[in-house]
Amino acid sequence: MSESLLEEAPAVADDCEHHGSVLRHLLVLADNYRDQGSRRQAMDVYWSLVETYPSSPEGEQALQRLLQMAERFDREGMHRIARDLYEQLLDAGCDDHARA
Repeated sequence: MSESLLEEAPAVADDCEHHGSVLRHLLVLADNYRDQGSRRQAMDVYWSLVETYPSSPEGEQALQRLLQMAERFDREGMHRIARDLYEQLLDAGCDDHARA
């Protein structure tokens, strides 16, 4: 995975009001990438949200989007990519979230 867009965010950023707005915009940006077929860029932004802000609504939604992408890769016959994504989700400790 490429460098996180939010890598340098301070640990207390979850408490800052304007970060909620930025996180929402990042989620929309990732959705736009996904909808335009730019899966790699979408996944990079989703992972940034999941890894940096896992307990935020946007982090949780990004997690669901990644799971949906893995399911889609699997349906499309891209089993290796789906498997890698599922394993990354497990490694990230995200296996306890319900499927959308």
